[in-house]
Amino acid sequence: MNEKLNFRILKSKDDARFVRSLEIENQRFIDNDNISQNLYDLDIDKVDIEVNIWKQIYILEDEHGERLGYGLIRYYPADRTADFTYCIKEASRGKGYGKYLLQYLLATVKFSRFADLIKVKVFKDNMASQCLLLQFGFDLVGPIPNGRQLMPNGRTLAQDYYIAYKDISSEIQSYASLKY
Repeated sequence: MNEKLNFRILKSKDDARFVRSLEIENQRFIDNDNISQNLYDLDIDKVDIEVNIWKQIYILEDEHGERLGYGLIRYYPADRTADFTYCIKEASRGKGYGKYLLQYLLATVKFSRFADLIKVKVFKDNMASQCLLLQFGFDLVGPIPNGRQLMPNGRTLAQDYYIAYKDISSEIQSYASLKY
């Protein structure tokens, strides 16, 4: 991968539609009735006061501005955890973009020093993502049978998944000792 890649913060409804299209592309069913009306509120740096969650959404682009994928980090400050959601569009898979994206998300969380533990939910049949997470030192727990995932249309999807987790507390200490 010799091309120049950029990460930028989600900043438009068009970006939100791109994120939604990747989510839909990777789900096992689609209810086409009101997809455009069911876009998540994907504002960057949104803080959900009720549950004290801070989320950041990044768009991965190539040097020509083509969107290749996205990554979302949710921080849970009360218990010093974070979780990831990430996806590379189908036409761009197998080229190292997922690895690059996961590297960026991990570095972002470590540098933020807001979390000691990272969790990722990965579907049982997504072997590529499981292998990638294992390469980055995550442990897998599961499978969790018939895990429920809320879909944008309010319905739920039942599918087996794993929870991948990584304790980064010792890695954060090494970041804290860096001289600026």
